[in-house]
Amino acid sequence: MAYQALYRKYRPPTFDEMVGQSHIVRALKNQVESGRTGHAYLFSGPRGTGKTSAAKILARALTCHGPTRGQPCGECPACRDENPVDITEIDAASHNKVDDVRDMLENVRYLPALGKKRVYIIDEVHMLTPQAFNALLKTLEEPPEHVVFILATTEPHKLPATVLSRCQRFSFGRISVEDLTDNLRRIAQKEGIAIDEEALSAVAVAAEGGMRDAISLMDQCAALSPGQAITAAQVYAMLGTANREYYFTVAGSLLSGDAPAAVGALEGFLADGGSLQVFAQDLCRHLRDLYVAKTSPGEAPPVQNIDLPTWKRLLASAKAAVPGSILQALDILSQLDGTLRYTNNPRVMVELAIFRSCRVAAGGAEGLLTRLEQLEQQVTQLQQRPLASPAAVAASSVEEADGEPLPAALDDADEYVPPEAPPPDFDDAPPWAAPAGGPPPQAPPSRPIPASMPAAQTLPAAKAVPGPPKAAPAGANKDADALWKRTYDHLCSQGKDSVAAHMVHGKGIALADGVLTVQYPKDQSMSAEMLQMARRGKVLATALAQVAGQPVRVEYSIYQYSPEEQQMLEESIKRLPADIITIKN
Repeated sequence: MAYQALYRKYRPPTFDEMVGQSHIVRALKNQVESGRTGHAYLFSGPRGTGKTSAAKILARALTCHGPTRGQPCGECPACRDENPVDITEIDAASHNKVDDVRDMLENVRYLPALGKKRVYIIDEVHMLTPQAFNALLKTLEEPPEHVVFILATTEPHKLPATVLSRCQRFSFGRISVEDLTDNLRRIAQKEGIAIDEEALSAVAVAAEGGMRDAISLMDQCAALSPGQAITAAQVYAMLGTANREYYFTVAGSLLSGDAPAAVGALEGFLADGGSLQVFAQDLCRHLRDLYVAKTSPGEAPPVQNIDLPTWKRLLASAKAAVPGSILQALDILSQLDGTLRYTNNPRVMVELAIFRSCRVAAGGAEGLLTRLEQLEQQVTQLQQRPLASPAAVAASSVEEADGEPLPAALDDADEYVPPEAPPPDFDDAPPWAAPAGGPPPQAPPSRPIPASMPAAQTLPAAKAVPGPPKAAPAGANKDADALWKRTYDHLCSQGKDSVAAHMVHGKGIALADGVLTVQYPKDQSMSAEMLQMARRGKVLATALAQVAGQPVRVEYSIYQYSPEEQQMLEESIKRLPADIITIKN
C-alpha cells in the first residue's frame, strides 16, 4: 500500500477529534442536533487550522440520516459511502470562472442520491472572479431546500459584502502551542516515532498555530533518521534556524553592547548553514517575546506561540533588560527584512544592524528615554538594598566615579568638610576694560587641607557632569562671550573666514587669569577640534591677543545635552534620593 502523508492520514473524521476551535465545534454540533442548520456557511482563518476538515465533517453530518450528538453516525448508507455522491468539493483556485459556477448551478436542482442533503464545498472561494460571484449570488441567497453551501477561505476580506451577508461566518483561530504539542505526541505514539519534548515544542512553535504545518514538519523530520529519535537539533536543521538558546545568547550580547560576541555568534550560525533572512526574522521574534516578558511578567505567556519553559527563560532574561534598549534593537533589526532582498552584501547589512543595536544612540529622544530608564532601574535596585552609613555611601560613590580607592584618612566623614565655593565678585572687569595701572585680579584664597589629611594625599579630580557647566558669576559669561564675538568679527574683517566659521557654534562662558573657556554642543565638537589644530589655533590666538590687549589662552568645554534634554534629566534626578546618586558621563 502506498505511503500516505500523516496530515492526510490523521485528518479528523468527527467533531470530537478536532483540535482547538471548541467554540465552532460546539455551535455546529448544536445546529445539526437541533436541526436548525443554515443554507450557507463561511469558514475563514489561517491555513491549517481545520476549515476544510470542519467542512467535510459538517457535510457528512448534514447528509447523514441519523446523526448522533450532532455528528455522522457512520452506519447509514450515506456515511458508509467512501466517495459520497451528494458532497461536491470545488477548488475555486482552478475553477474560478463564471462558466464553472454555471455548471455547478445546473446540478443544484437535482435531489440527493443517498443522503438527506446535497452539500457543495467551495474551497479558496476568494479566488472566484467578480462575474462568478454575481452568478452565485441569487442561488446562494435562496437555494433549494436540499442544498447547503460551505465556503472556505483564508482571505475573507476579498469576498464581496453581498456574499458575506448571505452566510453564517465562523472564524477559525490559530491553535495553541500546548494543543499542537499534545496532538503531535499522540500521533508520534501511534506511528512509533521517537521524538523528545524539546523537538516537539520546536515543531509546535514553528507551525505558528497550523496543525497541518506541524504534522507535515514532524513527518519530514522522521524521514531524516528512520528508527532513531528526533532531536531538537534535527528540527532546527530542517527549519534552517538555530536553537532558542542561541537567540538568548545573541539578544544578551546586543542589549549589553557586546558587538564582538554578537558577530561571533552570527559567524557560528552561518557556519552551520543558517540563512541571514531566517536569522533576522527569528531574532526579531525573540526580541518581541523578550519585550512581552518585560512588560507582562505573568506566570503564563499572554500570547499563544510561546511555550511555558521558554516563557520562564524569557522572564529571567527580561529582569536585566531595559524596554527602551529592546525597542531600539527591534526597530533596527526589523528593517532588515526589506533590505536583504535588494542588497548585494546581505552579511554586511546584518552586521551593520548588529553594530547599531549594540551602540545605544547618545542623542535623540529615544536614546535619552533609554538612559533615563537605565538610571531609574539602577536607583530601584539601590533602593532595594539595605541602607548604609553616609560615610560608606560617599566613599563608594567616589570610588565608582574615579576607579581608585579613597585615601585612608578620608574614611572618617566627620573630620573633612568640603570646600565652599568663593562668593561671586560682581566688580570684576575684563582685562581690556580694567583701568590703567589698576591692581591685577586676585585669586580667591584656598581653604587649607584639614589636619587629618596627609600633605601628600589629595582628593581625586572631579569628573565632568554630562551637561552644561555650572553658572559663572553674573558678569563673567557676558564678558567672555563678548570677547569671543568681537574676536569673530575681527577675523571676519581680516578675511579669515575659514577660522571664523568654526567659532559660530561656540559660546564664551568664563574668563579668568588669561584663560577663556568656550563651550560647544556635542554635535558641534568637530569645530572645537578644528580650532585646536596648529595653524587655526595660532591665527585664533593672535586675534584674541589683538582684541583683548594681552595674550589669552582658550580652553574648550563640550556639553552632551541640549538645554531641553538637560532640564528633563534634572527633573528626573530631583525625584531620586540625593544621597545615593553618582552621575557619571
